[in-house]
Amino acid sequence: MKHPRKASAAVTTTVAAVAVLTIGYVDTVTGVELRVFPLYFVPVLAVSLRLGRRPGLVMAAFCAAAWYVSNELAGLHDPVIDVANLFVMAIAFAVVALLGAAHSAGLDRERMLSRTDGLTGLLNGRGFYEAAAVELSRSARYQHQLTVAYLDVDDFKRVNDSFGHTRGDAVLVAVARAMRRACRSTDLVARLGGDEFVVLFPETGRDAAEAALAKVRERVRGVARNDGQPVTMSVGAVSFTRPPSEVEVLVREADRTMYAAKEGGKDTLLCASYGENQ
Repeated sequence: MKHPRKASAAVTTTVAAVAVLTIGYVDTVTGVELRVFPLYFVPVLAVSLRLGRRPGLVMAAFCAAAWYVSNELAGLHDPVIDVANLFVMAIAFAVVALLGAAHSAGLDRERMLSRTDGLTGLLNGRGFYEAAAVELSRSARYQHQLTVAYLDVDDFKRVNDSFGHTRGDAVLVAVARAMRRACRSTDLVARLGGDEFVVLFPETGRDAAEAALAKVRERVRGVARNDGQPVTMSVGAVSFTRPPSEVEVLVREADRTMYAAKEGGKDTLLCASYGENQ
């Protein structure tokens, strides 16, 4: 079974190639009477926007070759002029491909930045909710359980008040780094704001999530405040055998469990299954 992205790339390339051949055929039949060569820019731009610089340049070369062959088949024979025109058209196609790829890369960067927390580099709330929605859909399709954990840094206000916001930000960055290292690459780790974090563990039940979160808390304790005390977190985790259809429900239940953990004395991990706290 093909990967969805590879399948999409194959479809884009195939459609673009067919379009080029069609344009070349029309260009051959109509000759100089009908100027159809600007249409070659469409598949070049489509491929570069969709697939990037290298595929775009390959399509540019293919369009230049198709344009040259169509002219030859149409009976336009002047070796010097033909080569000069081929050179000019190849450059024009390549420029369009590069511009399209650069525009696409810029959009990707903006999209990534809009979903990334500027301080820690983790997903922000928007990024988490979008990615979590995908995981919810996958979990529902394959009937896999998942766990969501809400984590709050204990006494973080005291860090800001005692040592300043610069040190507070440094603590948050260190905590985020520790969490990311403790989690799997498939886990979604995000900072929702302030000193509040959330982690989604795909295909993970309560016992496995509890072990994973114990590892997270151990890593976070390795982060020291200016007073030498380790950073601790109150953690509430909820496992869902049948996840709900909305991410808001995941976060709400985990947040509620976290507050129960904090009320129990802070530096506490409380795990539950959905429905236990109802």
